Amino acid sequence: MKARPHNVCLTALAGAAAVTAGLLATHAPVEARPDPVSMPGSGVICDQASQTCYDRDGVSLPHTRTYFGPQAERRLWSGLIGRPPSREFSLSNGTVCDVREETCWSDGNGRRRLDREMTRELFGKVTRPDREITTYSGRCTLARGANLMHDGTCSLRLVERRDGVTRYVVNLPDERRFVFSDRSDRLQVTDATGSWPVTYIDHGYTGVFRWRDMTLVATRANSGLGRSRNASEGIGELFKDR
Repeated sequence: MKARPHNVCLTALAGAAAVTAGLLATHAPVEARPDPVSMPGSGVICDQASQTCYDRDGVSLPHTRTYFGPQAERRLWSGLIGRPPSREFSLSNGTVCDVREETCWSDGNGRRRLDREMTRELFGKVTRPDREITTYSGRCTLARGANLMHDGTCSLRLVERRDGVTRYVVNLPDERRFVFSDRSDRLQVTDATGSWPVTYIDHGYTGVFRWRDMTLVATRANSGLGRSRNASEGIGELFKDR
């Protein structure tokens, strides 16, 4: 019997090793990506993506220093100078926490759902939500007199409270936020400049808010406003499913 050449044997062994390596790679377990949000201590939530920690009062410099170091604390401190205290903050996993409501929410299909674990960890309890907070996409224009300040996308949010106060929140991409409150059919807006009476005009697919020298025109995406008997009901059609 004629012996195989030495180089042929080496080639066969190399091919077998490659096949074995391929099989091992195919069946090797895939490591799960770690959650960027952690709860390292009681009442503390830390976000690895932003190198920031939070407690029941919002952004926390001391906890950020403890878990991410002095450099992260200095960076955070510089970003907070001159800004009002945080009332709401967002985490990189999509969770949003409101320190006034003492509630954390997770987004799903455009609706905010109560995040029981995060709420319990941060605030020490699970608060009962007033109602599911529904968010819609839209397009807004904001003008002060003849000066156009924004013309583009926006989000519309409805918050109904058990005390009978309804809030309509319009968020612009530049972090401007307008909160319209409906109290006994009387509409007012609140922002950093104060609270002002508002007139509302229903234009079918579009609602127009006017106060002082400001005009905010909001159009809800893929849905319109129903004609109604008073301003309160008209605004409700802008923010609610029919």
